[in-house]
Amino acid sequence: MIMCFLTASVYAGNCFDGAFFDAPRNGKTYEVGSDIYTHIIPDQKDQIASISLYINGKYIRKEISFPFEWATGNDSNDKYLRNLKPGVYTLKARIKNKCGGVSWEECIFYIKYGPISNREEYCVINNPLKDFEWLKEIHKESPDHFIAMYKKKGRPLFRVYTCSLKRNYWYDCKGNQLSSSQSGARFYKYYHKPNCSAPDGEMGGGAGTDPGGQCDVKGWFKYPRNQSSYRYGKNVYVRFDVNNYKEIQQIDLYINQRFVRTERSYPFEWCKDNGDSDPQMRNLKRGTYRLKARIKSKCGQWSEVTCKFYVR
Repeated sequence: MIMCFLTASVYAGNCFDGAFFDAPRNGKTYEVGSDIYTHIIPDQKDQIASISLYINGKYIRKEISFPFEWATGNDSNDKYLRNLKPGVYTLKARIKNKCGGVSWEECIFYIKYGPISNREEYCVINNPLKDFEWLKEIHKESPDHFIAMYKKKGRPLFRVYTCSLKRNYWYDCKGNQLSSSQSGARFYKYYHKPNCSAPDGEMGGGAGTDPGGQCDVKGWFKYPRNQSSYRYGKNVYVRFDVNNYKEIQQIDLYINQRFVRTERSYPFEWCKDNGDSDPQMRNLKRGTYRLKARIKSKCGQWSEVTCKFYVR
């Protein structure tokens, strides 16, 4: 059994202040995320005035009575000894005896990654597509899905979704499926980004677009209907609806790649009534027309929806 002892017994006046680390053990390795209970035992407890503890140069706390313990139980005290990340740690104890003498005791321990199976438990992330078996299976079964990592209150979350957002799933590190709305989650990094675009009539995040954590916007053309037909010379009224208009900053409308107008307030409408606004949508000639709505949410992401109609 290896313990951390003072290199020599130290006397100051008539006081003896020898002590050792009972926990942790010198040279021991612990897994990522461990709390390190610390216990120092003096040779003569009635001669100790105080013991101050430091970890890697950071002051933790002073104990003035026996037993000299830190990071006890499951509460949040002594935060520098809890939920530790990988690394080498040096504990130093400043031991002051009742005669005024001071000595130091030192102990070194290690925090390392456990087996791969424990990476999910502690959310240790290097490459989640390799580290997490559940995510590897999802990627294998659905290679056309985006896989992105978000953070919410410091906790990593994984979002798996299609371009159209028809399938949109959230998971924690253990692979537990969460609710489909994770307000406050902030985009961190893509781990898989397929090359895809949304089909006609569907809302798409688009390759390279961050769909955001707060704004989960979905929209569609209410009018005209996709693949609908109009008679020659008609005015085509356009209305675009969304699942939550309060999350919309603006919608830009295009017809056959020509810009029509930007709408910034609900209802989102173009070519309304019999006025002369939006002339690109009025008195249309025969042909095939493609509408494109570019939607910007208040979270800053852009997405597109297209719709095709005919004038006979």
